[in-house]
Amino acid sequence: MADQSYPVQVCLKLLEELAIKHGYKFTGGGLHKLVIDGKIENVKEKYLKNTFYECRNAEKLDPQATKSFRIENIDAIAKSAGYDDMKDFLSKHNLYASSDPFEVKLSNKLLTDFNPKESNEWLDKYMLGARFLPALLGLIPLMIWIYFSALKDNDGTPTLYVIGLFICVALAWGLSAWLATLGKKWEKKIFFAEGQKGFPTAYMMLYGTTSKYSEDQKIKYRDKLIRYFDIEIPTKLEEQENEALAVQKLNQASYQLKNVVKSVVIRSALIRYGFLRNLIPSAWLAIILSLPALAYAWWHADILLLSILSIYAFAAACYCMFYEDSVRKSSEAYGRYLIDEFMSR
Repeated sequence: MADQSYPVQVCLKLLEELAIKHGYKFTGGGLHKLVIDGKIENVKEKYLKNTFYECRNAEKLDPQATKSFRIENIDAIAKSAGYDDMKDFLSKHNLYASSDPFEVKLSNKLLTDFNPKESNEWLDKYMLGARFLPALLGLIPLMIWIYFSALKDNDGTPTLYVIGLFICVALAWGLSAWLATLGKKWEKKIFFAEGQKGFPTAYMMLYGTTSKYSEDQKIKYRDKLIRYFDIEIPTKLEEQENEALAVQKLNQASYQLKNVVKSVVIRSALIRYGFLRNLIPSAWLAIILSLPALAYAWWHADILLLSILSIYAFAAACYCMFYEDSVRKSSEAYGRYLIDEFMSR
């Protein structure tokens, strides 16, 4: 009979189920004893042990490696594990996304198995760090103005301060979603304006772009995207003829990738990027709120209030002028963490 190649991760999963079903350890020795005890038919004595070590070693070198099997051997293993054959095993575990059983296309279930368990957070860290905090920073001039006005009118009681703080926090929470929407519009201006090539997860993996990734790594990345997400990524020659199509496909893949591959480091990088992106409209909000507050301070000759608001408005204006470099670098850092994590699985 003919040979058929399967990903080593799939093979190891099958061998693990085989060992568990018959009550043996999932080790080379355990699988060897399983054969000696006659729990499986039509395979040689050292076949399972050798297969186990070959798959393990191949996985360490390349997680997306494949191994060739004679169809009668892999079917015998699947039958002993409780399935009709290898196709039945693949079908019941939804490990293949292709209707053609001889076309190797992995389901992203193998990727999500590596994700950390979701923690039960009282407040989402992304909401706090990437949305609420920028909105609060945008309202700082208003908070300063209110507090200085209260002090000037001798109404600075602790209760007034607490109520004022609560109102500003509630206002920041309410404005956070709107400011995040505006932040995404600036995001499009940075990454999708004329002459731009989309997110770093796209342009860093273009053959014509110099990045930390070698051409061999870019080839492996594209091959893995095709196998997991069934997206047709243009070849190097096709990219040279139509780079816009390659950018489009790589951006499409990155949207799917970020929803599947997760880690603590990736999440932290995403929060930092979201904070810097949403800080753009928040900085403009701070400038707008500073103008009437500065007029008030000038009218009342309040030098301290004038100085504080001037410094804050100047810092906000500087960010509005030079935000692109910070946002792009944070996005590239997030993209690298995401790609590296994906390639390591």
